[in-house]
Amino acid sequence: MVAYVYNYIKRRFMMFQQWKPFNFEISFEEWLIVFKLTGDADSVTTDSIFEKIMAETSLFNKIVLDMADLAYCNSRFLWQLFSLADSLEKKMGKVCIRKCNQAIIETLTIVWMFDVIPMCETVAEARQYLTNHKEG
Repeated sequence: MVAYVYNYIKRRFMMFQQWKPFNFEISFEEWLIVFKLTGDADSVTTDSIFEKIMAETSLFNKIVLDMADLAYCNSRFLWQLFSLADSLEKKMGKVCIRKCNQAIIETLTIVWMFDVIPMCETVAEARQYLTNHKEG
């Protein structure tokens, strides 16, 4: 019994050590604002991070979300992502996803995220979509 409890605690501690806080960095590339999302998008920090992203988009209505370093996302993250796209659309803006790991691509595919927010491989491709895309 003691060995079981010890192993359980050890596994939980290892999971905690591997967890990386959800955060973002801002850069400007080819006339676009790029948010590089990093870490694990958990329920605790997702809302506050997306509030900060929305605050930063007040001057820019065309943004790129670089998710190459995003390791994990949950349902709250997905809801916030849909909400961000909707808010930008109401301001005549657009959002594009650039790079994801395979697990996140599969998650976004399951919830049909790519029907709402396209994925581009490069900033140049994202700029092409965000500046020339015509609805219809």
